[in-house]
Amino acid sequence: MTWIQSYKSPNYGPRISEDGEEPKVNILVIHYTGMSNGSLSLEHLCNPSSKVSAHFFLDEKGNTYQLIATEKRAWHAGESNWKNFKFLNKFSIGIELVNPGHENGYRKFSKKQIFSLKQISKKLISKYNINPSNIVGHSDIAPLRKKDPGEKFPWEEL
Repeated sequence: MTWIQSYKSPNYGPRISEDGEEPKVNILVIHYTGMSNGSLSLEHLCNPSSKVSAHFFLDEKGNTYQLIATEKRAWHAGESNWKNFKFLNKFSIGIELVNPGHENGYRKFSKKQIFSLKQISKKLISKYNINPSNIVGHSDIAPLRKKDPGEKFPWEEL
């Protein structure tokens, strides 16, 4: 079982759709941090002036941090779409994996990190009844803007 540490980000809002209803969470979005190290990434995701966040943050040792309650809308997807959904923050849960990314020495994800990702993903898939076709990378939902989690991400393990 993955141990989850609470480390709060102020960068979130309510999950409200245009009709005032709470939308159903049905998408899981995998990201990489794209910064030189995990500490800077975590600081950035928790800084109010950055206006970005994710629900979960997994460091390279497999430690899992919950930054935003899953009932809230984290600011991770930006302008995005998947199937018939647009602006996915209101429908999705975002998971950030520490990795320097393509511009900072992109590397393979650690085994401990992927193990933790599988553990938290299983819980979220079960809780929200997420269809496997709705487990996507940031590059899938914003292909003109994003590359993450990239070609070194082990999709076959999920």
